Amino acid sequence: MEQVRRRGAHPAEGSRRLWSPGAVRLALECPDGECWLAIGGGETLEQALEHALKSAPSQTRWRVAGWSPYRD
Repeated sequence: MEQVRRRGAHPAEGSRRLWSPGAVRLALECPDGECWLAIGGGETLEQALEHALKSAPSQTRWRVAGWSPYRD
């Protein structure tokens, strides 16, 4: 089973299948310096990143600072 290593902010590279369960920890930043950490899951890396991003407050414009596989 392939494990995904820490990557930058480009989810387009992530259509590979994740380990099961597929979960990622996503670090977000906004222009005023606020940070948000989110956890998302899905069958592909792209789905997991999208899920995590959707959990961030919607009234803020976020930039992905990085992500890593989520492990308990």
